[in-house]
Amino acid sequence: MADAVYAQAQLNGLRIPAGFNHARENMNRAAEAGRAGNIRQMREFQQRAIQDLILAQANLDAGVSGVSMGAGGDDYRPPDAGVASTPDEAPAGFRELVSDYFKAIGEFR
Repeated sequence: MADAVYAQAQLNGLRIPAGFNHARENMNRAAEAGRAGNIRQMREFQQRAIQDLILAQANLDAGVSGVSMGAGGDDYRPPDAGVASTPDEAPAGFRELVSDYFKAIGEFR
C-alpha cells in the first residue's frame, strides 16, 4: 500500500515529506521479516516505520519545504542498522574454527 501511495505521489509531482520514504522501506522490510518468521525483526522495523511516519507528519504539519520525492536532510539510517536478529550459530564441528577466524579478524584490526 505504501509503495502505491509513494508511486502515485511521484506521478502527481507531489512533495514527499522527509521520513516517508524511509518508513516505506521499513514497512517493506517488516513484511519480509514477518514472512521469514523473524518476529523480533518485524517488530523492530515496524517501530522504525512508525517513528519515520511521525517525522513525516511533523514535517508536513510544520510546512517544511525543499524536500521532494523522499530525498532530504532527514537523519537517514540504513533500515537494517541495529536491528535485532537471531544468533548465527555454526554447526558444533565448526564453532572452534569460526571462533578462531573472528579472533584473527579482531587481531588484524
